[in-house]
Amino acid sequence: CPSSGEVDRRLPKSPRAHLYTLVMTGYAQSGEIQTAKELLSEMQNIGPRPTEHTYAAYIHALAVGNNADEAMEVLNGMINDEYKDGVKPQSSCFSACMLSAL
Repeated sequence: CPSSGEVDRRLPKSPRAHLYTLVMTGYAQSGEIQTAKELLSEMQNIGPRPTEHTYAAYIHALAVGNNADEAMEVLNGMINDEYKDGVKPQSSCFSACMLSAL
C-alpha cells in the first residue's frame, strides 16, 4: 500500500479542475464546443480554477473544430492574462494551437 506522500505526488494539484477538464474534453470531442466553452467560463468565474491543461484541451478542441481564430484568441488571452487567473500558456497550449494551422 503506498504511503500518503506517494499518493499525493500522483494526484493532480487540483483534482476538481482535472475532473472538469476531462468533462470539458468529452464535450469537445463529441462536437459540443459551446458546452465546453460554457464549462470553461464556469471554471473561470466560479471555480475550480482552470489549469494550463484545461486551456490546452479547449484550444485543442477549437483547433480540431476549425476554429483557429478563437483558438488564437484564447491563447492571446492567456498570454495577456485577460482571464485574471495567472495561468500562462506552456508547450501543450502552443502545440494545440498549432493544430489549427495544419
